[in-house]
Amino acid sequence: MNKILFVGVFFCFKLSAVSASETIIILESIGNRGTIVKKEVMLVKDSMVLVNREKLSPAEIITQSGNIKNISTFFVSEIGNQCETGKFKHIYKKGKVLKEEHGCLGSERFNHLEKSFKGLKKDRVTE
Repeated sequence: MNKILFVGVFFCFKLSAVSASETIIILESIGNRGTIVKKEVMLVKDSMVLVNREKLSPAEIITQSGNIKNISTFFVSEIGNQCETGKFKHIYKKGKVLKEEHGCLGSERFNHLEKSFKGLKKDRVTE
């Protein structure tokens, strides 16, 4: 009985360790009516980087490290109650750490984040 309990506890610990090593960064564009218009996702696990379900090669990770750094940087949310064009939500999740940033869709910050996500596309030259 003790062996079964030990194996169960070990298995649960192993599962929690795997999820703690993943980093997920999401940029959600939310329209005026509260619906998600667009969603960009970056997943970093071990030495692998996935952007919108596309795996980046090691060369792409190096050449596009500036964009990765921009996406990984979070600022204090300075959003009022009114955003005429809609809102964005920038989320960082790694293990138990959760960071969120909010702002308006037409803002300079949103345009900067969106440009950085677009820069992380698969590069056919370095493939």
